[in-house]
Amino acid sequence: MLLFSLGNLVQGPGWIFLASAVLVRGNLTQRMLSKLHAHPIRNVIVLRTVFQTLAARNYTLAMPGIGIKEYMLATMLGLPLPITVYCLFFNYIVKIARIG
Repeated sequence: MLLFSLGNLVQGPGWIFLASAVLVRGNLTQRMLSKLHAHPIRNVIVLRTVFQTLAARNYTLAMPGIGIKEYMLATMLGLPLPITVYCLFFNYIVKIARIG
């Protein structure tokens, strides 16, 4: 996100970010989505932990047809870690801003 923000600030070419998104999705997500039904809870937990609440991922996870119970359980287990990291990070940034 930092690189994306900096790229926008310096008027960098947007295709670089699109290409990187396709590469990341192709390498990590495609493999997991192809085996989603074998281990739906584990795979959704990993995808949630890595991609958090990315809107495109929400649509992708809704499409394969895993059960709502598996989807909700995996989402509840996969989101706390990244959300905690975000909260701690932003709290740290606020503390630095107050000091400086």
